[in-house]
Parts: sequence; structure tokens; C-alpha cells
Amino acid sequence: MLKAINTTSTEELLEEGQVFQLLRSLQESAAAIKTKVGRIEASQKAIAEVRGDTDKYFVARVVPFFFVLADLANVRHPYQFGLHWFQRLFQDALVTCLKTNSGK
Repeated sequence: MLKAINTTSTEELLEEGQVFQLLRSLQESAAAIKTKVGRIEASQKAIAEVRGDTDKYFVARVVPFFFVLADLANVRHPYQFGLHWFQRLFQDALVTCLKTNSGK
């Protein structure tokens, strides 16, 4: 296409139907791509908002739980559990939280 544009005069280019049709189809394709990109960006923004809300929600629920367990180690020796126990308890708390607050 570039070769055709460079080798022919402006008048001949305007008269040639193929070049005009090609430019028209390229313009339509660019418009369609622009529309799709706009929809994708809107979707990404919505996903980011949901993730931000979810992260804030879980942080608000999990942080106090973590510090309570950490402070239990200072209360008495029997409360000093291993990492495996804490991970299992943490996972159980997340599953319970998701089940009880699935709709927020």
C-alpha cells in the first residue's frame, strides 16, 4: 500500500477505488479497536475497585486476629503454637469469613 501511495500522484490515488476502500476499512478497524480498548479499560477499572475493596475488607478482619494470636504467646507458654497450627487456623478463618460474607 505504501508503495502504491509513493509511486502514484494524488489525483490518481483519489480516483483509485481500491486504495480508498482499503483506507476506509482501516479507519473502521481503528474505530472498532478503540471501542474495544475503552471497554477493556472500564473492565480493568471495575476489577481494580473490587480488588481494593476486598483487600481492605480482609485486612480489617485478619489483622486483629493475627495480633491476638501473637499476643497469646506472651500470656502463657501453652499458647505458643507452631507455624503449621497458625496457618491452618488462618485458612479456616478465611474460609469461614468467605462463607458468612459471600455477598458483603
